[in-house]
Amino acid sequence: KMNNLQKDADRREGGLSSADMKEIISKLQRNYSFFSDLLEDEVTELLDMSKNVSFESDSIIFNEGDIADRFFLVLTGEIGITIGKKEVARVRRGQLFGEMALLEHIPRTATATALKKSALFSFPAEIISTVLPGLALKVVISIARQMSEKLRETNSHILIS
Repeated sequence: KMNNLQKDADRREGGLSSADMKEIISKLQRNYSFFSDLLEDEVTELLDMSKNVSFESDSIIFNEGDIADRFFLVLTGEIGITIGKKEVARVRRGQLFGEMALLEHIPRTATATALKKSALFSFPAEIISTVLPGLALKVVISIARQMSEKLRETNSHILIS
């Protein structure tokens, strides 16, 4: 209980009331599928573990070969994913990226670059190995859903070609 009280106090010091946080959490649950199956306390826990980061157009977020220590959710903007010089994907609002190398415990297999000014949530790898196994499971299921969507989209492009 004291930990949650401290978190609430910290938020108020930062200018966000409890009502403000509830509204933010509600918007995240409505607008981003990544948060839609999570309870309010679980979203709060994820937000406490994440960072809100911004990148200007043409900024590199990570390079092919980098150690994978986090994954990202696009809030605004667009991210280009390249292997060598070839663009292999574009990631937009509500989509995750950087999760594959993290799950496989391998170096990044692609470079991620902001194609326009972008705001992201940056989630540390520890989220999927958190001491809260129920939350970790929900995060991994959400990642798996988005990976399945990406695979389905890739398959449809292959069939069209």
